[in-house]
Amino acid sequence: SELRVFQEQFSTMAKARLNAEQQLKDQHIKDQQYKDSQSLLFESQNQLTRHIENTPLGYISWDINFYCREWNKSAEKMFGYSAEEAIGRHVSELILAPSVYEERKSEFTSLFYKKEGSYSTNRNITRSGNILVCEWHITPTESLNGDVTGLSSLVQDVTKRKKMEAK
Repeated sequence: SELRVFQEQFSTMAKARLNAEQQLKDQHIKDQQYKDSQSLLFESQNQLTRHIENTPLGYISWDINFYCREWNKSAEKMFGYSAEEAIGRHVSELILAPSVYEERKSEFTSLFYKKEGSYSTNRNITRSGNILVCEWHITPTESLNGDVTGLSSLVQDVTKRKKMEAK
């Protein structure tokens, strides 16, 4: 009888240990899957960041009120503002005359509703006051729940090309 009680206790303890070992294995697998997904996310983010930093196109992102969130080195060269100077400033303080922004505000706001993105050619102002003709490719950015949080823009200065075409 004591042997049977001992065997039942031993069996219960052995099952509990096996269960605990399985839980540890499951947790280890989950931890490894989490680490793997974090690694993939980091690699993807790093690749995108390097691409944005090194593209010859200006990359500018805007919040929903048209304040600059990101400004790459090509945008710095194109418009004459450093990223530190541009980030946090309104589009009408950087590359558009305030009157142009006010005239076209509804057109700019409509960009948030174009899920496929948009293309346009616009006249923009540099820090030194020069006028550039720029091609813009603009895509709305979304949160995880699908709310539009801003716009991502790729911009190219085509002033020289447009002058050549005009001749």
